[in-house]
Amino acid sequence: MVSDKNPLLKDFKTYLELNYSNQKTRDLYLSECKHFLGKIEKIDGEEPVVFTQDILNNYAIFLNSKRNPNPFYKGVCRAMFECFNVEDKDGKSTLKLKLKKNRSREAVTLNDYNWIKKEDIDKIIEKASIYISLTVQIFWETALRKMELLNTNLSKKQNNEIGIKIIDLEKRRMIGVGKGNKDFNVHFSKQLADRLNVWLESECKNPLRPFTMHKKNGREYENVDKQYWVLFRKECKKLGVKLANGDEVNVHSLRHAILRWLRREKGFDIETLCKFARHDDPKTTLIYSSSTQEELTKKLDDEVFDK
Repeated sequence: MVSDKNPLLKDFKTYLELNYSNQKTRDLYLSECKHFLGKIEKIDGEEPVVFTQDILNNYAIFLNSKRNPNPFYKGVCRAMFECFNVEDKDGKSTLKLKLKKNRSREAVTLNDYNWIKKEDIDKIIEKASIYISLTVQIFWETALRKMELLNTNLSKKQNNEIGIKIIDLEKRRMIGVGKGNKDFNVHFSKQLADRLNVWLESECKNPLRPFTMHKKNGREYENVDKQYWVLFRKECKKLGVKLANGDEVNVHSLRHAILRWLRREKGFDIETLCKFARHDDPKTTLIYSSSTQEELTKKLDDEVFDK
């Protein structure tokens, strides 16, 4: 097993501290690097202390061979390439292999960005367990991303980790740090404020971390992201809730659902919707809220061809 004192691991840790402000990102990247070094150790029979260009290239080739590689691993790979950029005897970089860019959002199909129907959202909020019901209502009203909610930390000691830092029930605002370490300040309903008040006062196990999930022994789950997805999918399966295209649900589809509903049913313009979603590029918002071919066909039949 690769030691925490491994010189490569120490160098990578320093690189991450200098270039990444989010502690969770640093921890995850460092853990993946250690795991990768462990694989090399198993193959070579000894703990690696030097990164070669071949090692980096093989790792990148392995990731690029995957049909739909997780962007997380692309980020790790890019960080390792930048940190361990091997130089030749003249001090010139030997880094030649460039990573493929992530798939353009413009090329993503509607099937990749599917949603849960509004009536199913209402069913979850009405009939699911208290915890899932409450969190789904928060996702629905605020369009927060999963870890922005689950990482909520209301302690006075502030940090730069993603998550809600302040819940103001009187002004009905949630303030915190979101994706890309950007601050957010989102609004929610009076009805949700009342529910949150009860939850924070008497129902959650830890008022400072009110949306963290706990095991039966009272300890927090280490991987709250995965555990929430498991519980959310279990509740949806019990209620018979699926995505609009019939696929199994995923948590991010809640964000797609609210953006699409506001655009399609409430007539929000793209600029307003883009601000609500906290997107930098309105093109991203358009993907989330576009019409399907079936909707286009029905609209043409109802309002044009059959008039």
